[in-house]
Amino acid sequence: MLIPRLLELQRNGDYLDDDDLTSAAAEAGVPRYRVEEVISFFPHFRRTPPPRVLVQVCRDMTCHFRGAAAIKEEIERAIRENPLADVRVEGVSCLGRCDRGPALCVSRFLRQKGVKAKSLFAGETGDKDESHGGHHGTESIYLAGEHADAAAVRDRFRTIVEQTYQLAEKESAQHRVVAGRPAVPRPPHAVHYPSPDLDAEYAGAEDWRQWKINVYSRPRRPDGEWMGFDAVRLFIERCREANRRATPLVQSGDELKAAASTLKRLEAKRRTDADAFEMTSEAFKSLGAAESALKRAAAGWKGKSDEATVRAVAAINDMVASTVEVMKSLLVIDNEEVTPEERTNKLRTGVEILNRNADRLLNPRGEFPLETAANSPFFVPPDLVEDWFKVLKNSRLLGMGGGGAPAEGKWRSVRDSVRRMKEIGNFSAAYIVANGDESEPGTFKDRELMLRCPELVVEGVIIAGLLTGATKGYIFIRHEYQEQIERISAAIRTARAARICGPDVLGTGISFPVEVYVSPGGYICGEQSALLEAIEGRRAQPRDRPPELTANGLFGMPTLVSNVETFGWTPAIFLEEQADPTWYRSKSRDSMGWRLFSISGDVEKSGVYEMEVAETLGDLVARAGGVMGGLDNLGAIATSGPSAGFVPRFLKIRPEGFEARWEAVKRAAARTPRNERDEKEIRIANSIVRLLTDDVRQSLKLDVLSMPLDLDLFRSIDELLGVRTGMLLGAGLVVYSRDRNMLDQAANATSFFKNETCGKCVPCRLGSKVLAELGGDLVAGKSDLRILTDARDCGVYALDEAMEHTSICSLGKSAGKPLSSWFEHFDASEDDASGAHSERG
Repeated sequence: MLIPRLLELQRNGDYLDDDDLTSAAAEAGVPRYRVEEVISFFPHFRRTPPPRVLVQVCRDMTCHFRGAAAIKEEIERAIRENPLADVRVEGVSCLGRCDRGPALCVSRFLRQKGVKAKSLFAGETGDKDESHGGHHGTESIYLAGEHADAAAVRDRFRTIVEQTYQLAEKESAQHRVVAGRPAVPRPPHAVHYPSPDLDAEYAGAEDWRQWKINVYSRPRRPDGEWMGFDAVRLFIERCREANRRATPLVQSGDELKAAASTLKRLEAKRRTDADAFEMTSEAFKSLGAAESALKRAAAGWKGKSDEATVRAVAAINDMVASTVEVMKSLLVIDNEEVTPEERTNKLRTGVEILNRNADRLLNPRGEFPLETAANSPFFVPPDLVEDWFKVLKNSRLLGMGGGGAPAEGKWRSVRDSVRRMKEIGNFSAAYIVANGDESEPGTFKDRELMLRCPELVVEGVIIAGLLTGATKGYIFIRHEYQEQIERISAAIRTARAARICGPDVLGTGISFPVEVYVSPGGYICGEQSALLEAIEGRRAQPRDRPPELTANGLFGMPTLVSNVETFGWTPAIFLEEQADPTWYRSKSRDSMGWRLFSISGDVEKSGVYEMEVAETLGDLVARAGGVMGGLDNLGAIATSGPSAGFVPRFLKIRPEGFEARWEAVKRAAARTPRNERDEKEIRIANSIVRLLTDDVRQSLKLDVLSMPLDLDLFRSIDELLGVRTGMLLGAGLVVYSRDRNMLDQAANATSFFKNETCGKCVPCRLGSKVLAELGGDLVAGKSDLRILTDARDCGVYALDEAMEHTSICSLGKSAGKPLSSWFEHFDASEDDASGAHSERG
């Protein structure tokens, strides 16, 4: 693949020169211009030699209000003063460490193209170069402030940058000596590379071992121990049982059992009812099927003359003969010369013969060879797949990547596409893609899941592949998550060694390899069609749809793309709900299961929390230790990173038309459901009725902390409240205290979208730029009251609405939300032209 090859070439030489691009194009079989297109799109790729040390400072949301800009300025000042001749500092989009920001990445570059540097460490020989670092390759460390004193954080980061530069200079001098080039003056010998802030060593806010999703951390029910990847093992075991029962020997045994049962009922019925023609016909049908199956079993050993086979064939022929005798006896039981006693004896004898033969077939104890079963091709029974789909549907598992579509529907759609393509002889491949890109500011729950429970993600991908008939799985992870890449890769190796994935899954002959695909970077890669474009070696620009990805996805084949958390829940659901069909949904009213949420900002314990959807936003804030300075200090919450803007604690309900809207909700709650869509609408309406109490309706103020963590509810309630900017609930929430400058935060979030737009569609490309410029002007005080009013009433809302309706993907639909939500909820210019930071209402 093109992009993995480019990443490898850049790792080995720090940047991509013309020779690299030419060789990559030749290996991928694409024109050179295609390679140029790709590397010009992703900022992670470099066409010129990098500095000795590159410092990338996260500039988004939590890191922004914790002083990222000041840290960047401090390091730039250090460079000017020392000077650190070959150090560059730049701002970057979210690094995925919002729980302990401000965060930055410090990279040192040691390679020189064309030079194979040897290790200079005692006892080591050869070259050491890992994808995530190494003694003589590119090495990056991630650092975090962890809410410490701002001045102390700046001093620490400045010192680390200086140490990194000194070490890079020292090792560069050593490289030049090894390469036979003149040495440069070395810095002092005793220079040590600073320790990184590792995710694995960071004490999370919640013990992941207690997570409900982590099924293998609990004792197995009713007893025994988990083997690992048990959901896959269970599915294959059920398939094997179905395969076993489909062999001629077992089929004939089942038919003989059925015939024996029918004869027994026939014998009882004949005592009181002379007319039992239908039951006799049923017995004949089972006996005929048994005879045919027995003959097929014998035919499977045709041509073999070993003693065991000869005995088996003789036993089969004997069973065929006795079956025929039973059938003959059924033909004469209605003869007038047969007495009732003789009829009863014939039927009872037939039952004994058939049961005896059935027991020999179903419990062979080595009596029959196994060739007929072993030589039969392994198949996945459609009825078994349907049973597992029903479990998934019953769980109500939703996509965890933001869309919130029912997981079962997407899985079923891919399975149906695979089936249709096979029917017309046009099937070659189908894919499962787990989206672990997670580049939205404020969101880091996938980071923890892939780090702490990587085997769940891998197993979920494999289960999806088996159920849909897919042929390969990819786990797409952002390149900044090096620890997660290593953990997922290790889990895949473990699964492959256990034959859970690979060319022969658990000896079934089913091939389903799984591999990690490292993202070349960019928020847009989180959009599922853009992600597929990147895997195919193109610019990560979203596709126009239809066609849908489930039918025409990766390489034009059926593809299931879901968030890694969605896949991570499936092992526990399939294992636990065998015994308890309500395990995931629990037994609470209108429950929609469980989710992982990441919360950061002005809370006491930033981190990832596993919450039941029926719990409230206030419950989540409380789990995070509450708001710094107390609950009364809560100024705003970003409920979906920057994508939904910001809301105050108390949402003001617009009185115009509210009573009519309220009556419509009550009527919807009282409806009788006719289908699944009705059930969903009624569930949401009932949730709203419970939420809007008499006090809320009288005050026309809704406490957002009282809202359940139900993304469907968040999407539906904004129309009732008259919230023009809309509401969303994502996996990443950021809390702001009352002293935060919300205009500054809105402008910063708007700049994020401007920086990350892919540029494919004009509304997003131009609109995000205009919004960012307006936000910057407002923060800089370049706009007076009149301009603020014009922007609120004419510009921002209109542009937001236009982008929402015309942009290809959700980035453009979200870019206007930070600024428009500030105008709606926090702009106080109507009362005080200088009060641009306070909450309205």
